[in-house]
Amino acid sequence: MKETLFILLILLALLGWTVFRYRKQILGLIGLGRMIRDVATGKTGERLDDPKKTSSIPLERCAACGINVPASTLKRAGDGSAVCDRH
Repeated sequence: MKETLFILLILLALLGWTVFRYRKQILGLIGLGRMIRDVATGKTGERLDDPKKTSSIPLERCAACGINVPASTLKRAGDGSAVCDRH
């Protein structure tokens, strides 16, 4: 009985070491399996470049340096030109 437990302990230690050593490859295979399952079921996931789902901040060009900055941070001059906070 002691020999059996010792052998099981050694096998568990080897299995743990193998999983630890090849964890990136194992995670890659799990991800690949999920992608194949999603394609088979018709799930395509959410697209990140969908313009309806992304929020955009209006940008304007600084009259002094020409860099595009958020319109809320621009300082307006009397003639209608806008400069960033660096100027």
